[in-house]
Amino acid sequence: MIGGQPVVEASLLVNIGVTSIAVGALSGFVLAISSEKPRLLTRFGVVNRAPIRQVHLDWIIMGGILTAIGVALPDLSDVAVILIASGGIVNPLLFVPGIFSRTFDYTLLMRIISIASYILLSLGLLLAGVAAWSL
Repeated sequence: MIGGQPVVEASLLVNIGVTSIAVGALSGFVLAISSEKPRLLTRFGVVNRAPIRQVHLDWIIMGGILTAIGVALPDLSDVAVILIASGGIVNPLLFVPGIFSRTFDYTLLMRIISIASYILLSLGLLLAGVAAWSL
């Protein structure tokens, strides 16, 4: 905070959330193609179609969570906003490598990124929960 005003506004969560929902909606086309024309996706290097559904759902779910928190807690602390936004963006993206590789999910780098993302999101959501009870 600078001068009592948040540097990062909770409306950032709403912006990211609504964008995530839009990306999730658009990814529905890829999901439909994976069911109707799976060979088309193999041309683009897709080796595993299951994570497509996970990415699609996670973008929409995370978008809803971010939007709801941004609307419900417009004065949320900068730290909480940054933590939630970081996790809300990275978590859906964690499924993308699994679309193009059956082994990348198990690499040390992927595990570190996954754990860090979940920790950031969890801490941010915990801070949001505390803030909600403080109203």
